[in-house]
Amino acid sequence: MNKLSIVVTTIAFLLISTLSYANKVVEIPLGKAVNIEASISWQGEWADATPYLEGDAVQYDRSSYLCIQEHTSSPSDSPPHAYWDIMADGGAIGPKGETGHIGPLGLQGIQGLQGAKGDVGPTGETGPMGSQGIQGILGAKGNTGDTGPAGATPFGLNGSDTYYVDGKVGIGTMNPERPLHLSDAMRLEPVAAPPVSPASGDIYYDISDAICAYMAAGWVKIAGNGHCGDATANAGGDQSVLKKSLVTLDGSGSSGPNGDAFTYSWAITSKPSGSTSLLSDSSIVKPVFTADLAGTYIVSLIVNDGNMDSVSIIAANTPPVANAGVDQNAAINYLVTLDGNGSSDLNGDSLTYSWVLTPPAGSDAILSDDTAQQPTFTADHVGTYSAQLVVGDGTVASPADTVVVMVAWPDTVISQTGRIWMDRNLGASRVAISYNDELAYGDYYQWGRYNDGHEKKTSGTTETRSSTDDPGHGDFITSIDWRETRNNNLWQGVSGTNNPCPPGFRLPTESELSAELDQWGAGKLFDGFWSPLKIVMAGWRNNSTATITSVNSYAYLWTSTVRPNGDPYAFIVGSKYAFAETITAPRGDGKSVRCIMD
Repeated sequence: MNKLSIVVTTIAFLLISTLSYANKVVEIPLGKAVNIEASISWQGEWADATPYLEGDAVQYDRSSYLCIQEHTSSPSDSPPHAYWDIMADGGAIGPKGETGHIGPLGLQGIQGLQGAKGDVGPTGETGPMGSQGIQGILGAKGNTGDTGPAGATPFGLNGSDTYYVDGKVGIGTMNPERPLHLSDAMRLEPVAAPPVSPASGDIYYDISDAICAYMAAGWVKIAGNGHCGDATANAGGDQSVLKKSLVTLDGSGSSGPNGDAFTYSWAITSKPSGSTSLLSDSSIVKPVFTADLAGTYIVSLIVNDGNMDSVSIIAANTPPVANAGVDQNAAINYLVTLDGNGSSDLNGDSLTYSWVLTPPAGSDAILSDDTAQQPTFTADHVGTYSAQLVVGDGTVASPADTVVVMVAWPDTVISQTGRIWMDRNLGASRVAISYNDELAYGDYYQWGRYNDGHEKKTSGTTETRSSTDDPGHGDFITSIDWRETRNNNLWQGVSGTNNPCPPGFRLPTESELSAELDQWGAGKLFDGFWSPLKIVMAGWRNNSTATITSVNSYAYLWTSTVRPNGDPYAFIVGSKYAFAETITAPRGDGKSVRCIMD
């Protein structure tokens, strides 16, 4: 901090006394005169067992001393001693000289100390009366000696260059013209705070680089670029933010006297371990920093090199959110790609991924990389695959999210009930493009028979019924029941006897087909076609004539359900009356088969 030197030509203040017996506040109101409040009390010859006060002066052994500490005297502390400070040192008595001629009378000097009584010399001639000198300090009354030479040296204090003359103090001058008179520069040491209990006329040099005087209205800056008086720091309110947020601090609530400008000094005094956060500018009113880690940040503000305030910033880490993607449908042996790209973190943290795949029974599927954002697996088995995703931000993990992948054979479709069906009748060459699309009619199966060729519309016929579940030929058997005796266990489930559907598929039950019917509106024909199943009017093959009838008018679909009386249920959709219902039909009829995934 720079020191300030000021040359004072006409200045007065209440004395910060350089006299060692006084300790007063120095006040230097420029251009004003103020009386000095200091005095010396002459007590004559030093005496034992006498109480002395600060400022008492005595004579001892031809020298004058000033009391600088109150005490009661004893022989052990007679001057010179720590209680006393010498004022004038008495010299030895010299021999009497010859009487010289009386010179002109000079100005009377300051009264010197009373010397020892000498021999009475001859009386000289009386000279003219000189001007009266400045009254000196009254000394002890001694014998009247000869008149000495004119002019006496003013006394200095403690051997310094400070003089006390007729109630005035001179620093650097023996002839002070004011209560305080300096002949050179004066220096004020800078201080961080104004004097305690100030009074009008006090003056000090503030560490901020300002000379300040105390007036009736308070401290006033009279020179310099700094400020006067104390300022109050206000670092703003505590904040709660998200990790990695940009935090704005605000010291605009700080206040100070007289509207002086502020200087700001911000510092992050505490932050989470590992944080590299830095202030954008520590000297502005509203600096910013990034709360790069979760935890508590303590930021302090000092205004005008003095008053300090601090603010607490708590940065919270929000758990990330996992998003395993939308549910999928896939064909068997298809390479399925999972996608966690929709996962997010509100704090902007980098994410880690953890997938867990649960395949259906019989599947050996595994993920290509269970820590990748987009892992893959091969759907080696029909059924439902469940993949669970958990993401982490390096601190906390998200709740799990699950995606479902439905895997079916090729040429499948998901119905309005959410079931997987073959997208066409068995034997059809394509998905229907209209309700009367002949290429989508497919084959005509007798209930319970395997796909041994009898289902083809061009197959041969025979009236001979079979005695077993496998007739051993591909002819259409023209009879109410193609088998000699009923077997109600045919077509029951994926592993059921003579199941004509691809692996993993079977004939639907009566209730499963009815559930699809319930999804359609009043126009069953068109709703059936416009449904995902694409129902077509393939008609049926008569069990006695083997002819195909009701083409473009009705659709007949077998179910695996058998009535208690032994007749199987079929599903019929009529175009003429726009109806759909389940009926019972002879096992020897040839009807369409639509397979459902087990």
